[in-house]
Amino acid sequence: MPYEKTWTLVGALRFELEQEIPLSKESSIPIREAKIFAEILRRIPVGSSGLYKIAGEMSFEFVPQENRPEWERRIKAHESSARAQEDGPFQKMEKLFGFWSSDGGGAHTTIDYKTVIEQGLKGVCAKIQRELNGASDSKREMLAAMEISLKALPEFAKRYENPLCSRVPWEPASSFAEGLQCIWLLNIGIAVSEQSSASISLGRLDQYLFKLYSADLEKGIPETELESQLADFLKML
Repeated sequence: MPYEKTWTLVGALRFELEQEIPLSKESSIPIREAKIFAEILRRIPVGSSGLYKIAGEMSFEFVPQENRPEWERRIKAHESSARAQEDGPFQKMEKLFGFWSSDGGGAHTTIDYKTVIEQGLKGVCAKIQRELNGASDSKREMLAAMEISLKALPEFAKRYENPLCSRVPWEPASSFAEGLQCIWLLNIGIAVSEQSSASISLGRLDQYLFKLYSADLEKGIPETELESQLADFLKML
């Protein structure tokens, strides 16, 4: 996800939201994290460069010129705070030995894309509601946090005003293009939650998208068009 200052923006937003949504007896850690995640998706600058049909670009370039000085101030506040904090284990390893103990390579997270493509996040949230019955207090907090986070993604998708986002990720994907869009939105969610695009792993894309691909071919959509949709998706990675 090579966009200008994307992760700097995410870091600055998280820094601000940690002040806005402090830990308290009324707000558990899972609920607080879910609220922070949802707010980042509401506030991160989004737009379209016109280079891709699939929606999902986040970048400093989408900040209006008149708002850029304010964003620069917010970024500097975050960076100053980060420098003032005591080094964590990775920073200490780098200073002692000159390298990081982990390079943060790709493929750390592979989720159940097939279920979301076939049921939508609406189906996943329905399962969460069923799980709430008889759940312990701690499990209820975790499930509630999951639901907040999952419901934030469809709202985030609407910000792009792209036809491909009119159904996914809340509803099941009805075409190959929607399936690809759904996957990308899910990956944005993972990346924002972990503050790193290195978490992206597609798993067996050929298996969980095959039904949609075959169905589009049966509808008469040319194979070259489907190939173009896949190429457009891969350019976003």
